[in-house]
Amino acid sequence: MSSRLRIFLNSIFILVLSAHSFSLNSQSTAVNTDEYMQTIFQDVDTRLSLASSESGAYTFEAPVFEEVEFRTETNDFDLDKQDYLIRVSPTTKAIREAQQRLFDGYVSQPIDNPLSIELGFIEDAYNFWVNNYFSSEQQELLEAQKLILEDKMTVIKKQLVIDEADFSDFVKAQNDLKELNLNQLENSQVNKMFAFPVSLDESEYSFEDLITIDEIKAFVTLFDPATVEDPDRMISDDIKRANLQSELDLEEAEAKKILRFAEISYGGPHSDPFREKVSVGVGLRLPGDNGNRLKLQELRIKMDNIGTETLFVQDRLFLEVNRSRFEVLESIRLYEEQLEVRESMEAYNKELRDILTETNNTNPTYILDLNQQSIELQIDKVNSQKDVYNKYLDFLKESLLMAQIPLKNYLLSSN
Repeated sequence: MSSRLRIFLNSIFILVLSAHSFSLNSQSTAVNTDEYMQTIFQDVDTRLSLASSESGAYTFEAPVFEEVEFRTETNDFDLDKQDYLIRVSPTTKAIREAQQRLFDGYVSQPIDNPLSIELGFIEDAYNFWVNNYFSSEQQELLEAQKLILEDKMTVIKKQLVIDEADFSDFVKAQNDLKELNLNQLENSQVNKMFAFPVSLDESEYSFEDLITIDEIKAFVTLFDPATVEDPDRMISDDIKRANLQSELDLEEAEAKKILRFAEISYGGPHSDPFREKVSVGVGLRLPGDNGNRLKLQELRIKMDNIGTETLFVQDRLFLEVNRSRFEVLESIRLYEEQLEVRESMEAYNKELRDILTETNNTNPTYILDLNQQSIELQIDKVNSQKDVYNKYLDFLKESLLMAQIPLKNYLLSSN
């Protein structure tokens, strides 16, 4: 092999492996991980602020009287001889205070927790950024592999002319190139599945500040699943418990109300002087007349059950987070073991390349094959890394860290 050809082949390989590093460093105006996630969080905070501002649109004033009733009747069908009665059912201060607390509890409990709704948006943002990173990595490696296959086909064509190559080698290289083109197309389509959650003026991205696998390993290793609490569940339980307590207070206040009603009646003008009079009446609750005791017991049981349900949910959450944490660490362990094998194979490939480039009359397709194998090792490495990051995203979702207030960027490197 001529020295010019050796230099050419080695130059291609060096350029291929350094292409990604060069492209990232050359993007001076690209959006990085920190800027991207801050844009997402600002968007979420804006919508949460709007949702909280809409909850104060209702007002309530507890009534002094539960009922005000007016009656009139006569036995003589004579309007001049009508009987008139006004009856009122007053409330008490305790009843009015319990009603106000119950209303405040209703207002503070939205139909859906806004942050639960936003969780899908936040999850999409995380997935978009990680997928975009690995898509760009894979696309550049596939493009590098494409250049090697095209060079290989060119060399084989020339060798076929002088009968130094087998036609099956040309067919195999051609099929490999077709399969690679399909992989590029598939990778591009997968990237399009993750729509950009927000609009940014910049169209380029920089991943230099993306969290590394070593940082993921350190963070997940130190994470204690027992510290995880579902904020939505805790808020919902607190509101539900407060509302039940207000209902219980209201029922107890009504049970203690002695004065049921007060009324005043006017008998109207009559020929009978004994019927022409004004009378006052009251209705009192007798001791032991507690008709709502079943309702009181029902509310007490519901309050006790809230704590039991919370314990079950918390135990299930602990198991799910612990499982997800184990999957992340297991994927990292597998990645590290495979990395050692790939580095050993790449070192062997480099040794063979050095030997072949120093040997005269070496078939150039041998070096191209070694270069292609090195690219395939890089692609396998990226796929293993992607699996780690996907497991990490699952962990962030299962542990509810994604939706923890204040929102924090768990994709940002600490270096």
